[in-house]
Amino acid sequence: MVLEILPNIVLEVAPAKSPFIQPLNTGGHWVCCTTILTKPNSGTVRVVNSLYNRPSSHVVEHSCCLLRHSGCTMTFLNEKVQKQIGVSECGLFALAFATDLCYGLDPANQHYDQTTMRQHYVSCLESKAMVPFPKTTKRVPCHATCIKTQVDIFCICRQPDDHKQYVQCFCCQEWYHPTCADIPTTVINSKERWRCRKCLVSIA
Repeated sequence: MVLEILPNIVLEVAPAKSPFIQPLNTGGHWVCCTTILTKPNSGTVRVVNSLYNRPSSHVVEHSCCLLRHSGCTMTFLNEKVQKQIGVSECGLFALAFATDLCYGLDPANQHYDQTTMRQHYVSCLESKAMVPFPKTTKRVPCHATCIKTQVDIFCICRQPDDHKQYVQCFCCQEWYHPTCADIPTTVINSKERWRCRKCLVSIA
């Protein structure tokens, strides 16, 4: 809702200092993002989504902010998890996924009882304790497969291409936002060779 009202808002996200589990609102939908059960420093984020099988741009940007991966590419794994029935239960599924991850359970191996999720959440609020959501032995709809999406990232901010102005470092060939790297205006749109701070330190 906030993104719809204020589309140009800049979201400040503190980098995660350890593996994270993050329920995330994308503007009209809830998902859960996590680095649990991923290889450390691999730049991989698992997207646990009960409705769609591709990460939205907001999921990508938010995850990049959280991870601040030093590599050139981020990998997003849209997990093969249960699909919700209807369009209004995404928040409950995101909470169910996040809760199971906190308890060491893999959402990809769970079958949730969607009919009891809402009442279970109310009970959790009343007891002031989140516990795993009810499961079912019945067949449930699931995504057909786990889909991998790779995204190139740039600059000090380690974000995907936002189609804004960039300047390329003459030495390492990395691209930087002028505002992120404090690039002088004399360099922008000129043939002047510019070196990023990392390269300046390495040749000092």
